[in-house]
Amino acid sequence: MQEMKKNEFTEIVTDTKAVKERIAEKDAKASEEFKASMEAVLNGEIESQEEINDLFAKAILSEREEREAQKNKELDEELKRHEAEIIARYEAEGLKSQATERKDERLKKWLDNIPGMND
Repeated sequence: MQEMKKNEFTEIVTDTKAVKERIAEKDAKASEEFKASMEAVLNGEIESQEEINDLFAKAILSEREEREAQKNKELDEELKRHEAEIIARYEAEGLKSQATERKDERLKKWLDNIPGMND
């Protein structure tokens, strides 16, 4: 039983590292886009300071919101996957989850209502 807990933790840590790597890749992409916009400013492609400020503000807010939403989505997916794996492991050992207990209870009530099943 202790060994199972160590393996679960190792898998969670490994998956967390993968999530962090994906986030780092996205940060690198955002950095490239920022550098490109800076070059545009320095080359005089954008004329007014107000236009520059608006573009930077939009880029920063958009990137922040996108990164936060993606991070939350990835973390939710990881948590759901790990929860399902852990529940499956313990159910394989005979420990029922709340969902399985509710399902068993509904099945029992359904069978109790079938005529001839309780004779």
